[in-house]
Amino acid sequence: MSGFALMVRAELIRARSKFEATDLGYKHGKPHYFYAVILEELEELWELVRSDATDKDQDGKLKMLKELVQISAMAQRAAEDMGFVAPEKFN
Repeated sequence: MSGFALMVRAELIRARSKFEATDLGYKHGKPHYFYAVILEELEELWELVRSDATDKDQDGKLKMLKELVQISAMAQRAAEDMGFVAPEKFN
């Protein structure tokens, strides 16, 4: 598993521990919820892109990477919680 995939996996575990599907009021996720969460993360990434964060310093690059990881983790969670794919087992 690549370094990026490991970061996505860690973020997915963190997000699941913070917000369980049942805490959000549904068994299988609702598309509009995941759209809103992913859009929020994309908007945060866009702010970094517009500010040329990667051109400024290493901190900007790390912030962009963090947003990319969060977007990827939420996309995976959406696919799993909406029942499109089986949830990944974290053992």
